[in-house]
Amino acid sequence: MNAAGWCKDVATVRKLSRTPVVEITVGSITKETRPGNEGSVFWQSPDGTYALNSLGLPNPGIEKYREILPEMQAIANDAGKALRVSIAGFSPVEYAELAHAVAPHADVIEINLGCPNVWGEGGQKPIASFDVSLMREILDGVGKVTSGIDVDVAAKVSPYSDPGLLAKVIDLLKMFEFSVSEVVTSNTFPNAFAWDGEKTAITAGGGFAGMSGRAMKGIALGQAQRFRSELPFIAGEDDLPAMETVGVGGITCGRDILDYMRCGITSLQVGTHYFVHGEKVFSELLAECAELV
Repeated sequence: MNAAGWCKDVATVRKLSRTPVVEITVGSITKETRPGNEGSVFWQSPDGTYALNSLGLPNPGIEKYREILPEMQAIANDAGKALRVSIAGFSPVEYAELAHAVAPHADVIEINLGCPNVWGEGGQKPIASFDVSLMREILDGVGKVTSGIDVDVAAKVSPYSDPGLLAKVIDLLKMFEFSVSEVVTSNTFPNAFAWDGEKTAITAGGGFAGMSGRAMKGIALGQAQRFRSELPFIAGEDDLPAMETVGVGGITCGRDILDYMRCGITSLQVGTHYFVHGEKVFSELLAECAELV
């Protein structure tokens, strides 16, 4: 499937509906309208090994999406695909409000807990993925408003370099085994930086941005392997996880898909490669993978 961040309107959903993706990811959606960050918000290194982005969650806000999500879902479902809606709140209450608003028109709600690219007068906004108590509040609130509704819930998290924090996050997710069906790893690596000649490659936030692209593969693959091996399994069925791990990060060729599959990952998202090269990448990646199997 496509990763969150690059599909915000009906036209893009329609384009993705004609690709081999099995789910179309829309968002991230915030409560209020956000124009996004100004200036240079995406940059790729000259050798193509990595990219930086600091979009700042641009989107028209939840009231607009109340109008267009039914059409988006109809387009996706008519093409035999699920509609995944990514939400990004600025408090546990906002996450719950957003989940409640999108639930009637989403097949999957993806809780964006790891966006590093939101800045304000006080500096960089906190990243929920690194605050276990805040994550618990968010997951609890979303779980309550989606209880009894026919919609799956996924938690998208940042990459964790601290093994102690990673263990705490895994323990937290185990607590929500019956309300969260997926963990999506990894979001972009926070606070990366690059020069584009004599100026910063990214304009907002002093040039700091989320890193993605091929260079993220090893990090993201390690995260996927750890979550996949430690999240709960259905008793007696070792090949059937009770909470699925969705891999995302550094996928640019068929070999990358196989490497994730070797970790037991069967659901994948493609972000930077899709943004740079367009919808054709999904059929190209699957064709390359098929040749290697």
